[in-house]
Amino acid sequence: MRKIFALLFLAFSLPSHSQEHAVWLKDSRQLSCAPKKLRRSDVLTIKLGLNHGHELGIRRHSDSTWYFLVVGSPPNNAKTLMTPGAFKGKRQLTVPASLVTTEWTTGKDVPVFSTSGFYSVYVSANLESETGGYMCTIQYVR
Repeated sequence: MRKIFALLFLAFSLPSHSQEHAVWLKDSRQLSCAPKKLRRSDVLTIKLGLNHGHELGIRRHSDSTWYFLVVGSPPNNAKTLMTPGAFKGKRQLTVPASLVTTEWTTGKDVPVFSTSGFYSVYVSANLESETGGYMCTIQYVR
């Protein structure tokens, strides 16, 4: 009987390989970004479909740095674009390439687009979960 309990304990304590991962869809009816090549003096236009979610983030590909621009529980004194309630009803946003936001790990205000390379825009009901949502990708050129 001890062997059975030991085997059951071992089986339930091992990490699961069937963990879910967020699925990010590319669907221009739900999320589109223009221009595809963004320059320092440009404005990024984000078009949103119905029921796009409550949160918006941008991730820099080169180092996987995330900038959470619309979230439910930002750190105190964090710069965000708007509240999730205001974002939920939006169909279009304009974001200047010079946008500054608060970096959560350091608490410092930093430009979102600071280095040349690829960036992805994400919308979701909850960015920091396995919920997933929609994404589009642009290239920032200094």
